[in-house]
Order: sequence, then structure tokens, then C-alpha cells
Amino acid sequence: MSFKKRAAVAVAGALAGAAMISGLVAPNAFAMYRVLGIVCNGSEQYWTTFSTTGNTCWANDGSVNVTLYQVALLSSGNNRGGWECTAGSFSIPSYSSQNLVPYGYPTITWMVITGR
Repeated sequence: MSFKKRAAVAVAGALAGAAMISGLVAPNAFAMYRVLGIVCNGSEQYWTTFSTTGNTCWANDGSVNVTLYQVALLSSGNNRGGWECTAGSFSIPSYSSQNLVPYGYPTITWMVITGR
């Protein structure tokens, strides 16, 4: 993905995040969002990061700039996509997981869900 395209996607994700914080997000938001208020571990539905500092779940197609420290495992759920971290760039098909421990528990800085 070109820098210009990635920057546009990142801006869209930031705007969606700001709208979500202010309560203005429509149900069909165009960017992935963090799933809050539910237990997502063990669900095959969500994009999930498992970290020594706390687990997070994500849904919807789109991308988001994040800072997720010490990630041990990423599970795609029924999604496919990719991420960038201090160990490099990765992609993953649906219903898969990636063990990140061999990469030294990297920090994830960007994620994208590209569909099912």
C-alpha cells in the first residue's frame, strides 16, 4: 500500500476513533473499532490481540493506528488482515493465529482488517 493511501486510511481511522469517543459513530462505521464491554477471549468472531499488558478485541473492516505493548499472540477470528509491529509487517488469513513470542513480544503500531 502506498504511503499516501496508508496515510488516508490512517486519517480515516483516527477520525472514526474520535467520533467513537464522542459517541457519534453510526452502526456501519467505516473503520475497525475496539470491542468493549464483552468477553471476547475464546470467540472466533473477533480479531484479538493477547498481550502481557491486556487483551483487546477488534471488529469491522478498516485500519487503526495503535500502541499495543508486549503482544504474545494475534488471532484473526473470522477476519483476515495484517499488522505492523516492531518486528516487521505481517498478514494473516481468517481463523488463524500468529505467535509473536519468538519476535520478543513486539509492540503493534498499526492493524488492518480486510474482510472475511
